[in-house]
Amino acid sequence: MARKNLTVASVERVRPPKSGRVEMLDAIVPGLALRVTSKGGKTWAVRYRIDGKQRRMTLGPFPRIELDRAREKARDALELVDKGIDPAEELKVAKERQTAQRRASVTDPEGDAYEAGTFGAVVLQFIKRVQSDKRRGWEFERIVRREILPDWGHRPITEITKRDINTVLDGLVDAGKPAAANRLHAIIRRIFNWAIGRGEILNSPCVGLEAPAPAAKKSRDRVLSDDEIRAMWEASGKMGWPFGQFFRLLLLTGQRREEVAGMERSELNLDEAKWTIPAERVKMDREHDVPLSATAIEILDDLPEFDKKLVFTSGPRGKKKANPISGWSRSKRRLDELMLEILRKEAEDRGDDPENIEIANWRLHDLRRTFATGLAKLNVPLHITSAALNHAPSTLMGVTAIYNRHAYFEERRHAHDAWDAYLRQLTGGKPDDKVVALHG
Repeated sequence: MARKNLTVASVERVRPPKSGRVEMLDAIVPGLALRVTSKGGKTWAVRYRIDGKQRRMTLGPFPRIELDRAREKARDALELVDKGIDPAEELKVAKERQTAQRRASVTDPEGDAYEAGTFGAVVLQFIKRVQSDKRRGWEFERIVRREILPDWGHRPITEITKRDINTVLDGLVDAGKPAAANRLHAIIRRIFNWAIGRGEILNSPCVGLEAPAPAAKKSRDRVLSDDEIRAMWEASGKMGWPFGQFFRLLLLTGQRREEVAGMERSELNLDEAKWTIPAERVKMDREHDVPLSATAIEILDDLPEFDKKLVFTSGPRGKKKANPISGWSRSKRRLDELMLEILRKEAEDRGDDPENIEIANWRLHDLRRTFATGLAKLNVPLHITSAALNHAPSTLMGVTAIYNRHAYFEERRHAHDAWDAYLRQLTGGKPDDKVVALHG
């Protein structure tokens, strides 16, 4: 039978024969065939020759297996043939393995049980064997649990398709979260590549799947003004636990969002006014000591203890595993709303038109830049500011600035204390607070 350039329309229109069966051969992927029976059934198959013998492997029924997916499956099978592997035998072995695996299940610490061979079972194994010891592993797990595990968890991993993946990624892009879509794309690729190496699947649906929202990162220079800092401090006080204290510690310490969010009680030494972030939680992969100012200690002393391990939690409590806080977008949106209310009320009290008051877009990471700019105002030397931010060692003024976690600690403590005093004066702290500029 002559090959035809099959289309969705031609496949849908084909009429069943009066008796027996007929086959339509695809010209795009030689070997792909659609078998149509007299009862109207339509089934995809791929023809191939291996070891001198003509073979045929069923791919699945139409329309459950659409034309694009059938071509994709046929190409995957023919790639195995090119390597000397019989795809039908490979599929048989895989099915036998899955049948054996389904006798057992994988239990999620969160309470769900996933049959072996499901996406959820594979993901839990990936988290346990690969991701648990990685830096920011908790963030990886949080994204997976929020974005894909609820819908995909109990489905066989072999049934997750490009369309499933694109549906999730497009949803994030359409919601105005292109960066989150790109992160999830990278996570899904890693999971499926690992699953191939473990023999859970033969091929990844991520092959040929590009990042959904490629975009070059632009450098930012947004710094909060003194009025915005004051409004942010007052607004965070109105928010309360856990985000109010969290936002204030971001500004006070100048550390990264994930580092403060994942703060553990074992990392804190309030008697020595020090917070030690372990290497596995630090972007630069080296342990980092952060001096704690008086205000930071006051905040930490007053925090409720909902979890024995984590300082900030938003996940399950009690017997279930607690998670570091998340939900940045919603909490940041609330913070912006409160800041705007405060600044507009002040404008109204001054006799100005409150509708003229707006707050330029800013991100939580801009608090680090605000911290650094504040230290510059206080004449803190650049290399001390760099050490306080835990930046990579760099060459400054021709001298290589190499430091370990202990280097410049006392100088950094003076810088943090000066910044604390500046904030207290700015936000209406103790009346006897004095801001003293440092001289390098």
